[in-house]
Formats: sequence, C-alpha cells, structure tokens
Amino acid sequence: MRESAPTRRTVADRVRKFWFALRRGTTRATTASKAAILAVGPRRWRVIGVITATALTAGVLSLTWQPDDTWAGTVPSASQVAGTCHVIEIDAERHSFSDVRPPVPCDQPHQTETAAVGELPSELRDKAHRMTPERRLMVLEKLCKEPVRNYVGAGPRDELWMVTVLLRLPTEREWDEGARQYRCELALTDVKNPEVLRSLTESLRGILKQSAGAKFRRCWTDLVTEVTCDQPHRSESVNSIAAVPADRIAGPPAGFSAVQRDAFHAWADPICQQTVSEFLGRPVHETPYRPEAHLSKDGRVIECSVAFPAAQPMTSGSVERVRKEHN
Repeated sequence: MRESAPTRRTVADRVRKFWFALRRGTTRATTASKAAILAVGPRRWRVIGVITATALTAGVLSLTWQPDDTWAGTVPSASQVAGTCHVIEIDAERHSFSDVRPPVPCDQPHQTETAAVGELPSELRDKAHRMTPERRLMVLEKLCKEPVRNYVGAGPRDELWMVTVLLRLPTEREWDEGARQYRCELALTDVKNPEVLRSLTESLRGILKQSAGAKFRRCWTDLVTEVTCDQPHRSESVNSIAAVPADRIAGPPAGFSAVQRDAFHAWADPICQQTVSEFLGRPVHETPYRPEAHLSKDGRVIECSVAFPAAQPMTSGSVERVRKEHN
C-alpha cells in the first residue's frame, strides 16, 4: 500500500519549526532542524545561502510537479554523471523530484550543476514507491552534505553562500522499473531574492579553492550587512554560530547605538577566536586578522567571521587567497 503523504499544512508547519529551531538554537542544533536545511559546515546545518522559512515552505509545496520522462532528448537517471550542468526552464522544475533534460556544457548558461550521483542506500531503495516530499528533505543531509562539500572544495570552516542543493530521484516510471539512483545538484540563488535562480556560465567544481570563489562566499560590511566576498567588505564568514546568552540579549542589532555595538564586540568577539583560528589554520593572534562576531536579525544568534585589521580599508576577495600565501 502506498504510504500516505503528509498534508501541505503539516509539511509547511514542520519546515517552519525546523528553520526557527536552527535560527534560535545553539551549535547543537536538533536532529529535526538539521534534517530540513542543507549542511555546509561541521557545526551548522544551514541553508547554503540565505533562505527564509517562507521560501523553503514554498519549495516544499511545489514538489507535486513531475517532469515528462518521454520528452524528446530525455536522459535516463541512471546515465546522469557528476560535473554536468542543466537548464531549468520553469520554476516548478527547481522543486521537482526528477530532471531528465539533457545536460549542457557548463560554460553555457545553466541554472543547476550535478555535484554527485549515487545509489540510494538499502533503507531508501527497497520501497515500492518513492519517498514523500517530506522524507526527501529529511534525507538530503545524509546523501548530499559531504559529496557537495568535497565537490566545491570546501574546507572545514568554509561556507558556500547563496547556493542551494537539490536532491533528484528517478522518475515514477523509472522507479517502478527498478531505478534507484540519486543526484545532488547545486543551484545559485539571488542574494536579494533566494527564490530566484541565477544563471551561471562556469562550473562550481573546486570553486572554493579558487580566487573566483569569493563571489560564492559570505562577507559583512558592518555588524549586520551581508555581501558576497567579491564585493568590498571587512570580514568573512567562518561558518560558525553560537547562541547569545539570555542575559546578553539586547534586541535586534539594527537598532544598536554605537555604545551597544562596542559593548557587544567586547564580549562576543572572543567567542569566535577558536573557529577563526581553525579557518586560518593557525592561532589568530599569529596572523594580521582578528575574530569578529555578528548578530542575527533577532539578536539571538552570534555568527563568527574573520576580520581584517580595524585600520585596514574594506577589501574585496576571500581571506582564503591570503591564507594560502601565509601557510
């Protein structure tokens, strides 16, 4: 008998709970929250990029659309390989279980890139019917976390920003015929509107090991303003968070006075020292850099970054480039 799918309201409610558990929790995020958001770091199970609960919920509710596996030029799921790029013509294809369109060269405009392919593990492959949309979200971390990080060349403290991950499965017809392959795909989203996919004309393979990877990293110009690291900035994410102690919560940082901001940095910046040292590959006090903390919009979560010396003007490019020169 086909397993009954959860209602749209149930899925939406669970996803919202996952998101808020993550945003308000400590680095020991719950298993539930980890299962809903794509991992990019050892301490954080977060969206690869900034995506709101509303946007994620919209994606979940769009999963009913299915491709036509009789399209001209259809490529069987079993024939798909890592390192190929794909075009998305309508938004529903972004959220579909399957994608059987022929790949395109990665130097041509495309919206997604296959980072990994594999066979589903036994606990997922022996079902008579494909998993539900909710289950698909829940297994995303297990199937795609490490393969994706390896594909983009991410170190333990590297964050790949504004890139989401899609889990593709065989079509219903292929599943009924015994196909059990899966694909982990990368899709670049817009900084201002995460629901909009951006086109690429390059591959993301090993991108974080290259200077060009700066445009896929997250940086700050001040306490709260985020930009990609190819833009002028003063600090760069080291993919680490911590909960703000209850006695320290002072409200949204956008309303901080200069005195409040300085007081925040005085006690919060040292919290980031260990993870900044891990990012740099040496104790931060042995480098020209310094740890700098940032606050989530609700003022409850600290996000750690590595910052340039206070007297240095804002600079474009990732610290990764400078880090290699010093190591």
